[in-house]
Amino acid sequence: MSLSVLLELVLLGAGIHAESRCPDDSGMDDFTRGVVLDYHDNTRRSVAVGVLSNKTGFLGPARDMFKLEWDCDLEGEAKQIASNCPKEVPGNSAQNIGTFPGIGSDTNWINAVSAIVPWIFGVQWYGVTNSENKLTNPRLSNFANMVHSRSTKVGCGYKQCGELFTLICVYNKIGNKLGTVMWESGPACKSNADCSTYGGSTCRNKLCVAPSGKNGKTSTPTENLQHKIEKEGQTEDTNTKEENNPTDQKFEMCSKNKNLNDKARKNLVNTHNKFRSTLGKGLAKDPLGTNGIAPKAARMLKMIYDCEIEYNAQKHADSCVFKHSPSSQRPGLGENLWMTSAKNYGVDLAAVSASESWWSELKQNGVGPSNILTDALWNRPHKMIGHYTQMAWQNSYKLGCGIKWCPSMTYVVCQYGPAGNWMGSLIYDIGNPCTTDADCKCKGCKCSQEEALCIMPDTSTPTTNDKNSNADKEEQNRPNQENNENKKPSTDNNTKPKDDAGSHEKPAEPKDEAGSHEKPSEKNNTEKDQSTVPASCPSSQITEKQRQLFLDLHNNVRLNIALGKQPNKVRFLGPAQNMYKMEWDCQYEKDAQSMANVCGMSTWLGPASNRIAWSAGSNIAPSAVDGYIRNTFNYWIQAAKQQGAGNVYNNSALYSFANVAFSKITKIGCGYKACGGNLYINCVYSVNGAYTGTVLWENGSACQKDQDCTLYEDSKCEDRLCIAPKDAKLAVGGSDKMCPKNKNLNDKARQNLVDTHNKLRCVSRVS
Repeated sequence: MSLSVLLELVLLGAGIHAESRCPDDSGMDDFTRGVVLDYHDNTRRSVAVGVLSNKTGFLGPARDMFKLEWDCDLEGEAKQIASNCPKEVPGNSAQNIGTFPGIGSDTNWINAVSAIVPWIFGVQWYGVTNSENKLTNPRLSNFANMVHSRSTKVGCGYKQCGELFTLICVYNKIGNKLGTVMWESGPACKSNADCSTYGGSTCRNKLCVAPSGKNGKTSTPTENLQHKIEKEGQTEDTNTKEENNPTDQKFEMCSKNKNLNDKARKNLVNTHNKFRSTLGKGLAKDPLGTNGIAPKAARMLKMIYDCEIEYNAQKHADSCVFKHSPSSQRPGLGENLWMTSAKNYGVDLAAVSASESWWSELKQNGVGPSNILTDALWNRPHKMIGHYTQMAWQNSYKLGCGIKWCPSMTYVVCQYGPAGNWMGSLIYDIGNPCTTDADCKCKGCKCSQEEALCIMPDTSTPTTNDKNSNADKEEQNRPNQENNENKKPSTDNNTKPKDDAGSHEKPAEPKDEAGSHEKPSEKNNTEKDQSTVPASCPSSQITEKQRQLFLDLHNNVRLNIALGKQPNKVRFLGPAQNMYKMEWDCQYEKDAQSMANVCGMSTWLGPASNRIAWSAGSNIAPSAVDGYIRNTFNYWIQAAKQQGAGNVYNNSALYSFANVAFSKITKIGCGYKACGGNLYINCVYSVNGAYTGTVLWENGSACQKDQDCTLYEDSKCEDRLCIAPKDAKLAVGGSDKMCPKNKNLNDKARQNLVDTHNKLRCVSRVS
């Protein structure tokens, strides 16, 4: 770590803890407490003043954001939790967990900060998208606890668990319950009067400070206690003692099924109808539509909730298998699936989250003005649309859903009658919405002008055997109902974000992440085809797809630096000249795989390598590894966004980033190994960029022609990156008269070496 960064952190901690505040046997020293506390408060202040980066734009500003104080009781609780070396902490709790492959008590404060960093960069990767600042994405659980505005106390403890440094932080308020408002929008405090959550609070440097001894007692009963009873320093979830899914325990609608309550059922049908109504009103956004809007729906039917369909959907949800049910088990019914690896996700929230994620396909991927479901539309790579089309299918007006808390996920299954998604058919009739009952063109239908929907007659008696208006079509006109989508990994919430997944009835191209929504966009408009993977390497572990993924992630960042578009803490990195494109090297892959196979962090191949260990649990699914690769890479480059980087390496916190960005690197190989509940990921590079003082890239313009690429002989310029030839040699220029047998140096380099040595020797003599 550079001296400047070290001093900065020392100054942050200085003056906060003049003497030990907690028992000496806690293992946590005052300096580390100060660093961890300041990291929290600086993050909270950044939200309060509106400068913390979100995936798009910035978070905040926030009113009534409180400064945290260190609490020894919470520290003791955190220490006790950490002593068991947990892989995860309970969901919906005031606990955060982070791990880092750090060893050495003299660097515990560095390890602690390194364990906390992923809590913050998750928000820049996935984003807070709710307009009311509610937590809607379980992948941001740690971040939500960290910035929950009403929290006033924190205590953390750690333990070295084998080769992983494990940090636990405990807060006096729960901030990570899905649906929780993390903060209220508004200006950061300027005076004591602006701090109204707790009586007697003061304002200090844009953060509110609760009075000592109040322990977060509110001056007004504004906390929502429907699902939890908050006590001093802890929270008891009143629903965890029930075997069935909790929330509003009313089961009047479909009393045979206790997995859903009436609130969840109403959320499901109301959300579906709200979205269908936007089509009728011409308010639904479609990037392929005229003026970015989907065509108006002339006769969109209003959905009703059907208990018999629900019971059928619940049977499949009870299987806890994320795969479509056979058509024979749901004759005449369509089906959408959704899951989240957040366990015991509230059913009323799951109902909304599933519906919103399915509908989001329209805004993300688009349909276009023709509004016809075609093979071309269905089979677009990485652009699912079938969840949306089933939700929007005009003649599908009966809805029933099942929700199940499975061992590894919360699972939502919705079935639709009559079934939609008929290939070659209109999704809905286009035209102005109804103004009279006759406009609906169905016997007995009523027009709801306010909703721009048509209401079917006699809908009080549910049934599942209505004849589909398309029933005369052959079954093969509907897309195949098997599911080939890769399900995202269920991951612990300390090092990896949780995930949501959706599925509709069509074999899809294998996807990097299962599901139909919230896919992180690690690529941008500067991306080009980075395919430089050899036909094969003698490895039984890493796949061709994963090799390409590693390459693309590296080369996209390098291209962005070359173009001056890679985000830095302030503005952007670059532009850079002579930035070389990486290619895959089988020998480096072999080296990286050998290092991973050790199943530990004690073996190191030298500075031209990056490595990491994730606490991933046992039985890691092969399909889960891609997500870990992405998060590994994001971790390696995130330090530049957090601490700021330049083109000279002088900060050990940027070690991994330096190897990613070093312009002279032309080859890479990576490997991974799952063992002992951990996933070890390693990459080896052709040149080391992590030597103090190394110039990572030369400032200048990205190449446009071959002559711009001068680091290696016979280089080419392709898509603004330089391409080194096989067995590339440095092209330093100049004559070779001094030592003609060695072509790796030229006379200019030799003269520079001896002149520099003599200059330094002269300075030493004078001093």
